[in-house]
Amino acid sequence: FNFNVLVPLLASQTRDVGAGTFGLLSAAFGLGALAGALATARRRHGFELFAWVVMPEHVHLLLRPAHGQVWATIASAVKNPTAKAGLAHLRGERSPVLDAVQYDDAARFWQPGGGFDRTVRDDAEFCREVCYIHRNPVERGLVATPEEWGATSVRWWIGRREEELECDPPPLRGWEA
Repeated sequence: FNFNVLVPLLASQTRDVGAGTFGLLSAAFGLGALAGALATARRRHGFELFAWVVMPEHVHLLLRPAHGQVWATIASAVKNPTAKAGLAHLRGERSPVLDAVQYDDAARFWQPGGGFDRTVRDDAEFCREVCYIHRNPVERGLVATPEEWGATSVRWWIGRREEELECDPPPLRGWEA
């Protein structure tokens, strides 16, 4: 399994733009674009997605690539369409954020590279990472409980399966979906 964190360009430096601070993933277009890119990438590359959360300035994913697939291919399949949609939205809104995401004379949505990833080695670590992902908005003080956060797989995990982005059943001994 891979635990991954994808970070937009400005995540490490939330900036004041216009009326306040922003995170590139906090707008509705970010979640919609990301959900669509993940769904398309899953069909194309066959990875399993076990848990996810979209934070205002980064994304956590717990997934298992299909045999022969590598994270770099999956990351590219998720990041490229999300960036195109996000930047198109910002251009359409004539957003002042565009000035803040200029990098080598081009607008960039994501930080360079594949994000931060590591291997999850056993069931106990898998469970810790799922909890970490789902509690991230709570730990940041954005909500009181994980299910209050709109952009997360936690509701899928507690049996409310109407999410726009489905998860795969966890590969744990004794799990019944």
